[in-house]
Amino acid sequence: MKFARGGSAPGLPQGNTASEKRGRRFFEDEVDFVDFKHGLCAGCHAGPMLNETNLFSLLAFGIPVGTRFQNILVSFFNHADNPIQEFVFNKGLPMERHVFSPDIGRSGITGVTDLDDLTFDNFEAFKIPQLRGISTTGPYFHDNSAKTLEDVMKHYTRFFDFVTGGFIALTPQDEADVVAFMKLLR
Repeated sequence: MKFARGGSAPGLPQGNTASEKRGRRFFEDEVDFVDFKHGLCAGCHAGPMLNETNLFSLLAFGIPVGTRFQNILVSFFNHADNPIQEFVFNKGLPMERHVFSPDIGRSGITGVTDLDDLTFDNFEAFKIPQLRGISTTGPYFHDNSAKTLEDVMKHYTRFFDFVTGGFIALTPQDEADVVAFMKLLR
């Protein structure tokens, strides 16, 4: 890739079909207070490699711009049915904390659980993957729980319904459009 050797940053493909063009809107680095789906994916998949948070994440969830780790509730929903384990933080200290999870993610390195904080960048958080070439890299998520891009979108439909209390609801058409666009990313 030319970008890795100092070339210009790759842009988003325009899309050819109506579905690809609708899917592109989810990845445009925009903050749209009329259509919250416009730029929704770019909230965590912005930047030249589509692997960092943007202004939308800051305004909507208080997540700093440029964050590279995120909890998208893969371990919480646990579609892979991984065993739940107990993890102890600050063992023997007055603030000892016991948490239960199939995978605590970045917390295992940082020691920070963020359980009382909505930043989602430690407990059960994982590095945001770049999306260039995503259609050929399945299975997806850290636990391989999504076998296809369609499975990924089913997860995100559930995720956004859960974290927004139904305010942002992805339709089957939205899912198909995002998948169509992701298949263009090279």
